Amino acid sequence: MASSSGGRNQITADEWRQIVDSAIETAIVTLDLDGRVTSWSEGAHRIFGWSQQEMLGHTAERLFPAEVGGRALASEMHDARLHGRGGGEEGWRIRKDGSRMWAAGEMTALRDLDGELVGFTKIVRDRSLRPGSTRRGAWSRSSPMTSRSLASDH
Repeated sequence: MASSSGGRNQITADEWRQIVDSAIETAIVTLDLDGRVTSWSEGAHRIFGWSQQEMLGHTAERLFPAEVGGRALASEMHDARLHGRGGGEEGWRIRKDGSRMWAAGEMTALRDLDGELVGFTKIVRDRSLRPGSTRRGAWSRSSPMTSRSLASDH
């Protein structure tokens, strides 16, 4: 890290990975331009259940219910391309074991030094256990989605 005595002014990739993996209650995921996972944080593993090895190369579509997966991911990527951010809404997400959880997620565009789009960052927070959401959290694990919840997801 930067120091006032002229030390290095950038962190290493290993230091960056340690920072990302310390956010254990937040899923931090990077995607390529096709929506395929290129990195998967420890928080993502804890929230969704898939390990990084299981997710690398798969599309983030699998994090959404099948009924909206492709459409939701495409919409978030489209908005992130155009506006720098996509998503932001709360809605149903899918864990490795098939259970549903209520979560908030958003996507941001990743650009290189020339401003060219090179991928996306997806941030997801599990909202099913948040204070005031206990009913929703219990329901998300045991009940199928309704058409109303689908409409509010995307």
